[in-house]
Amino acid sequence: MKSLLKRIGPLILVLAVLLATGQAATAQVTVAVKLDSVDVSQFPTVVGYATVIDENGLPVIGLKAEQFELIEDGKASFPPTEAQAITNDKAAVSVLILIDLSETMDGAPLQAAKDATAKFLEKLLNEGNDPDRAAFIGFGQEVDIKAVTLTEGQREVPFTNDTGKLLNVVNFLQVERGSGTPLYDAVYRAVKIASQQPGRRAIIVMTDGSDVGSALKQDDPIDEARRQRIPVFPIGLSNRRLDKTYLGRLAELTGGQYQEAPSPDEIGQKFEQVLAQLKVQYKFSFQSRLPQTDGQYHSLLLRVNTPRGQGFDETKFQLGQPQPSAAPVATAQTPGSTALPQPTVTPIAERGDEGMAGGIIDWVTQNTLLAAGIVGAALLLLLLLIVFVILLMRRRSPAQPEQAWGEPYPAAAAPGWPSGETTPGAPAYGGGVDYGAMSPVEMSPPTGAGTQIAPPTPPISSPFGAPP
Repeated sequence: MKSLLKRIGPLILVLAVLLATGQAATAQVTVAVKLDSVDVSQFPTVVGYATVIDENGLPVIGLKAEQFELIEDGKASFPPTEAQAITNDKAAVSVLILIDLSETMDGAPLQAAKDATAKFLEKLLNEGNDPDRAAFIGFGQEVDIKAVTLTEGQREVPFTNDTGKLLNVVNFLQVERGSGTPLYDAVYRAVKIASQQPGRRAIIVMTDGSDVGSALKQDDPIDEARRQRIPVFPIGLSNRRLDKTYLGRLAELTGGQYQEAPSPDEIGQKFEQVLAQLKVQYKFSFQSRLPQTDGQYHSLLLRVNTPRGQGFDETKFQLGQPQPSAAPVATAQTPGSTALPQPTVTPIAERGDEGMAGGIIDWVTQNTLLAAGIVGAALLLLLLLIVFVILLMRRRSPAQPEQAWGEPYPAAAAPGWPSGETTPGAPAYGGGVDYGAMSPVEMSPPTGAGTQIAPPTPPISSPFGAPP
């Protein structure tokens, strides 16, 4: 068994390494792609809009057309004719604003935070029925991290596009005397609340950077923001010393940017840059490979390759108006007969369905790393099963005595002679005496010293007379 394990051990090790490599490569995909819309009004020219977001929830900028890959109805892939980054003002953005209300914000810092928030809301919510949303939290005392909903009051405003409702709370903020700054708890709760909003999300926090009284550790809000893909943009404001280290780390690890003690105008400009970055979208165009406008639904898959990873998304679109169904043909019937309805069979080609094999191939093409991991796991399990069966058969098979070919069996010893000796005059191959070749005299037992011959036994009389 040891020799068997030595032979198959390296193979098992190689398969395990391949499986682990496939799973690790799959886990490295950190780019999210959203195919927002497809415009086929100028068919065969098709225009699409997509959003590419990195692991921190920020749009990826600087992609070229050759980094995009298009697949129509699961057929051959091809790049778009052109692709460019644009700013889509209609893209919905949800921003949660936090302001520290501890004593270090008293005076000019708090007033700067109020003015910057008003300018930002004016830029963000500039339409009557704006798709953007904003919410507000003022923190300066104990924070309940389990409260993941906002209640409208003196320090909180839920997500809304009503600028007046937000400013009615922001403009009347005051510092809370004798309270600490539970910064870690406040940012963590803000991430939990913002994660419930659709589309792009961001958090802006204005504080001195020092934490006092939090129940969580400093890495807890960072880990949660990265898991939810929500960038945090800290702004250092204080009438005392700033804790630049943590605010810079919070921005860097979540994909945001840190700005230190700017004026209200500088804060507003920074907010506008953040807003423009959150609304970045890619516009691409291509010549469709579909034959005609048949009124049917078709699929379009977009795959994007970036230095940070790969992502894809798929959507359905209708090409033209649906074709009117043909009028039923009347069938002549004889009196007293009933015509059975004929089933309508749609050819597979008209359904736009390529069958089970095509679907499997498409899935493998889109999930190459995952498919490789599954195949590696299946091979490893099969190999372990074979080894188990071999070991089980070796344990159950009984040990058989081995007999060398060509070795004669030992000759049987004659009665009355020492072991291993044959009767005098016996053939060497039989190990006994050939009584058929001996005379009556030779068949008599040998006589000699110490040998007694038994007297003949008298006949036994029988009541039925002499035997025949």
